Amino acid sequence: MEEPTGQFGIIAVCLLVLLIAGAIVIKFILFYSDFKKLRIYLKTEIDRSVHRSEKRYWKRELRNLYLCWLPFININNIAKFTKSSHSFKRYSEHHHS
Repeated sequence: MEEPTGQFGIIAVCLLVLLIAGAIVIKFILFYSDFKKLRIYLKTEIDRSVHRSEKRYWKRELRNLYLCWLPFININNIAKFTKSSHSFKRYSEHHHS
């Protein structure tokens, strides 16, 4: 027969694993929600663009957004990997809910 402390330890570890997994899932859901809002904004700007250069600019911003799915790239260091991304950063700072 097992001791009660051994069973308690197993239950505590299982609860800890579930808590960590839940936190990861919630973080992913929040990230995807922000990603989706920003993607819709950028696609709207692409559609509203009149000039070719403006359209190219917004497409670059959308590409930068997609690059943020890579684990080592975020809005703070994306300029190291691509051309400057000022409006991308500005939008995400002001429209973060």
